[in-house]
Amino acid sequence: MRGRVPSTVGFFLCSALAVLAGCGRPETAADRQLAEMREQVSKMEAENDKLDQRLGNVEDAIADDKTARADSSTALPPAQTGRVVQLGGPSDSDPADPNDPTARPDIRVSGVPGAAPMRPRSGKSGGRARIEETEPVRADPPRSSASSALDPDAKSAYEAALAQVQAKQYDRGLEGLNAFLTRWPDHPYAENALYWRGEAYFAQGEYLRAAEQFESVLSRPGSGNKAPDALLKLGMCHDRLGASQRAREYWERLKNEYPRSDAAKRIPATAGRKTSGTSTGAREDSSPDRKGPKENR
Repeated sequence: MRGRVPSTVGFFLCSALAVLAGCGRPETAADRQLAEMREQVSKMEAENDKLDQRLGNVEDAIADDKTARADSSTALPPAQTGRVVQLGGPSDSDPADPNDPTARPDIRVSGVPGAAPMRPRSGKSGGRARIEETEPVRADPPRSSASSALDPDAKSAYEAALAQVQAKQYDRGLEGLNAFLTRWPDHPYAENALYWRGEAYFAQGEYLRAAEQFESVLSRPGSGNKAPDALLKLGMCHDRLGASQRAREYWERLKNEYPRSDAAKRIPATAGRKTSGTSTGAREDSSPDRKGPKENR
């Protein structure tokens, strides 16, 4: 409420002043005090008038703001609802007419980063579809070669599997090497593990599977110290399979690319001739060499 000085105060003040003025006596201290009070009352009334004016302006501004908001809310068009098509999730039957020009589905794409994109089913749809990408499922980051090398379990697992292969426990050795490559595919010993898988298959007479492992050694980027031995064994595998010309090609490549390697000195003297036993000049080619190629240790 807008404040006002009570009218009774002004009435009494005026009455007191009139009485003093009618007495016709000289001005006393009481007269001066009443005059000061009257002046203060006048100032209070003036300040109240100013406050009333400001309060009225604020109330008018609030009313105008409410009116403007009400007008803007009524002017907004109603929200449009459309069909939602989920790609990458369970498919539900869509009974809506695909040729309906008013039907503009919202397409939400979700999936795992790096996965092959999904192709939408063919068909005509009216209007333009609005594509909205949802947050993809985050896959666990792959192990780096540095982190794999620092894992103490990796070296122990590799050495245990290698010992089983060299002890002619080929099945158990292959299981250990497979587990090692699955868990630590980027470990510095990964190339060694591929080579010794080939040795295990070769010792069991599975020359085609052994050749696949030796080829994997050569196909690795920047193949290391196992490349000469892999070329030697590839020649032996194809020689056992009856592909003498292919065997000679691998051995020629070994002599040209690694002429000073120990593997080049172990090329069979009768290169390319299929024999029933161990090829002449080959050292223990029917079973893994216990000494074996140098390890990355």
